[in-house]
Amino acid sequence: ALTFRRSLWRPIPVTSDADISLPCLIAAQGRLVLFVPEAVVLDDGPRDLKAVFRARRRMATQALANVPRHAFDLARAGYWGHAASLTFHKLLRWLAPLAALACAIDALVLGVLGHWGYASLLVATAFGALLALSAVSVLRGNRLSVVASFVVSQLAFIAGTADCVRGSRMTRWER
Repeated sequence: ALTFRRSLWRPIPVTSDADISLPCLIAAQGRLVLFVPEAVVLDDGPRDLKAVFRARRRMATQALANVPRHAFDLARAGYWGHAASLTFHKLLRWLAPLAALACAIDALVLGVLGHWGYASLLVATAFGALLALSAVSVLRGNRLSVVASFVVSQLAFIAGTADCVRGSRMTRWER
């Protein structure tokens, strides 16, 4: 959720994500953008995993299409650190599910080539990471649906990346 002064509002493309676009535009105007960890936002959120997938896919497609422009605008305004932070955060975020997919393909290829020891190591590492995520989620009092949501989100980011590479654009209000 965002809060900002009305005077700082600039129109954004309908294919852009307000969560990314507006702070970048405000910072590019030379204004301060703050993160307030104590802020409380009430949001009903997605109702099921299908809604999580659609929302994350839309976010990924919008962000991939707009982050390079925002990073350039921030750098041009002299905010090199902000531009680098946005670029590398998003780059790592998008590469994480693709790296997991590459590991799965690598494990399959190694298995087919007869190197089941290496293949099982990759699978065990991925399974162990998911198990650790599940344990942390449960210990924090969350339900296991958090893990399912995480997995669905990763798949949605892969789909969103494919959408962007194909040139697809999703509008902000599409649900």
